[in-house]
Amino acid sequence: MKMDDILIINIPPSGIGGSQTYAKLLKKNIEELDFKVFQIKTYSVKYNWLMPKELLLKTMYIFINLIKLSNILKRDDKKIVHLHLGDKFSFWENSLYALTCTIHNIPFIFHIHTNLIYSEYSNSTWFGKKIRDYIFAKSSRIIVLSNNLKKMLSRIESFPICKTVIVHNFIDVNRFNKYDKSEARKICKLPTNKKIIFGLGRLTKEKNFTSLILSINRICKKRDDIYCIIGGSGSEENKLRSLIKSKKLEDVVKLLGEVDSKNVPIFMSSCDVLVMPSFTEAFPMVVLESLASGRPVIGAKVGAIPEILSSEEYGLLVDPNEMGDITNKILLSLDTKWDDIKIINYCKEFYSTDVTNKIVRIYLNVLNIKKYKKLQL
Repeated sequence: MKMDDILIINIPPSGIGGSQTYAKLLKKNIEELDFKVFQIKTYSVKYNWLMPKELLLKTMYIFINLIKLSNILKRDDKKIVHLHLGDKFSFWENSLYALTCTIHNIPFIFHIHTNLIYSEYSNSTWFGKKIRDYIFAKSSRIIVLSNNLKKMLSRIESFPICKTVIVHNFIDVNRFNKYDKSEARKICKLPTNKKIIFGLGRLTKEKNFTSLILSINRICKKRDDIYCIIGGSGSEENKLRSLIKSKKLEDVVKLLGEVDSKNVPIFMSSCDVLVMPSFTEAFPMVVLESLASGRPVIGAKVGAIPEILSSEEYGLLVDPNEMGDITNKILLSLDTKWDDIKIINYCKEFYSTDVTNKIVRIYLNVLNIKKYKKLQL
């Protein structure tokens, strides 16, 4: 059998973020192994005053995608469907795709990109839990990003933990560390004589950028060489702008808005430290992007962040609920001489090709294929 006899249907989560970047890179890597990949685009709802229109568009996209998926699944070649699961409505949308696979007797994999899956299950009604149990039971494999998430899901008595496989997120390390700090700052029009603290992610309550800004306010009373940039957009943007104004930090903290993925490596190279004080995370890509750039991370003790920052040579862990801890760890990081080469070399453990091979082995195992070129089960 040739590799191109196998078709992978990749259905990424809607929106913009690490899991979307992951799904896009995974598709590229799998295609480089000569697999056929068909990617189905999902619609990301924009939460604004036009919600009825947005919900109608979402419904239309799902309906069209179900027709597309059903037509693809009727083909004769070997197929497997890779469903990337985010939070909120993502499970229910993916459930429709999973049921379509079940009807056509085609195997599917759930790839869980959020720790919120546990709380969503726990807060479901009895009927909602039964639906979730049924869908998870029908999956061929369930990929989780960390030991932390697997342990969390094992608390659910009905969850098929025997089907669960841990596969860490990955990163294309070759995209990063291409700029020295001064060059990157010149491109980004950032001050060259400051210590730059970087925050990157959706501007939501869960990301806890409020604590970062309040920490910067405290740090400014001790140091006058601080400049903070925060990239991203979201529901908390106006609140954060108001906070910056009320603390008179307009000359110290800058909200960048949405940062194009091609510019992320430049901003990473421009900073001294990345700060991620989130209340909840799964396996954040932005942490890997910082490490790939040789920059240390101040990360919350949530999700897989403690697994990634396994040594204080790569960054420092903080309690996201403790402002003093965040402040002190940022100050400590700015006074620490970090070994950027060691950080970069460590990040190579998360190289995209190695992780892609693990996922391909899962495909082959599900399809009961024992040997494929250089890949062996």
